[in-house]
Formats: sequence, structure tokens, C-alpha cells
Amino acid sequence: PGMDDELQRAFNLCVERGANFFDTGDTYGTGDLEGRSEALLGKFDAALPEPLPWPLPSPRRPLLATKWAPKVWMLSRESLVESCRRSIGRMGRVDIGQLHWPP
Repeated sequence: PGMDDELQRAFNLCVERGANFFDTGDTYGTGDLEGRSEALLGKFDAALPEPLPWPLPSPRRPLLATKWAPKVWMLSRESLVESCRRSIGRMGRVDIGQLHWPP
């Protein structure tokens, strides 16, 4: 948490220099920091200026990807949907979702 401002500056610099894809995972920042990586990515993305309406030139929002790491023995449609909902709650949106360690 003490590095959030520095991380925000690094994210902004990456976007300014053309980075347009950021990938994280729902288990990155586990323990007391559960979902912290997703939450920070969502916060940083939300702070970006809104793109101008087409056809005016403006940078598009970067793609946000995450991975879900369900326990294989507990994997169900419902648990995957719930993981998606939690990630969207932390990130604001998920453009690409992937299974970490698919069965």
C-alpha cells in the first residue's frame, strides 16, 4: 500500500508510451492483500481520462486481463461466475478472462 502512488505513476507512464494490455490474476496479492493487484489495476485504469468520441483521435483504454485460479475440485459454473463478478468488482471491467491452471 505504501507504493501505490509510485505504481500509479509507472502505470500512467506505460500507457503514455503505448502499453495497451495489462494482465493480472485474482490471487495476485494473496493473504491480507487478497485481490490487491486487480484492485490497483482497476483504480489506475479508472483514473485515466475518458477517450474522446470517434472519430476524434484519442488513445483507447488499455485491455485489462485477469486469470482465475479456482480449486480444481471445487470448479463449477457457479464458482467461475462468482470469481468473474468479484474480479469485475475490483477492476471495473474484465476484457479478457483466463483460467489459471485449467483442469
